[in-house]
Amino acid sequence: MVEILQWLFVTERDQLIYSNKNKLFKEMVEEYEFDEEQVSEVLSWFEPITFEYQNLIVSHNLVRELSEWEKKFVPSSVIEKVLSLESDKTISSLEREILFDRLGELCLDYAVATDEMDVIFDGLLNHMKNYGGANPLDNAQNNTYYWMNNTVH
Repeated sequence: MVEILQWLFVTERDQLIYSNKNKLFKEMVEEYEFDEEQVSEVLSWFEPITFEYQNLIVSHNLVRELSEWEKKFVPSSVIEKVLSLESDKTISSLEREILFDRLGELCLDYAVATDEMDVIFDGLLNHMKNYGGANPLDNAQNNTYYWMNNTVH
């Protein structure tokens, strides 16, 4: 899964998740010979970003305490990057939660090396800024996010 995520971000194919998910799946399996099950898993990993967090509101006034599993599984360099970006107001509190959620889930399921995580982190951040949410064309123009009501962990 880590290799496929890296490939998606490096090739910028992640934008196709919104416009033609079936074509992307077919391309990844047939042309690039990625495992069908792993491709499905990667596309499922994106679903909270693409569909589930519409209308979720995270107050920027709340203090974020890291959970024990986040401290244990998410590399400290990633935690520092996320918190630094939020502190610099480069990302919102909602984007912080989405980054922790998606990267945390990845770290729980896979042993991800720091250099691998850097590629995925940078790609996910770029993805969120350019394509994330229910209306990626609007998002690319004004960085507006539309998230569905859901709990972020």
